[in-house]
Amino acid sequence: MSNNKRVRLSISQKIELLDQNATGRLTQTGLSEWAMKKFNLD
Repeated sequence: MSNNKRVRLSISQKIELLDQNATGRLTQTGLSEWAMKKFNLD
């Protein structure tokens, strides 16, 4: 997993990501891992 790679997310994906972040359930690292799995990024 490369942290340098920029990924284009759709608006709905960004909202979902912000929602996860806002609930505080995930750390920054956990959030990126969640997003990679959720949106099938690699």
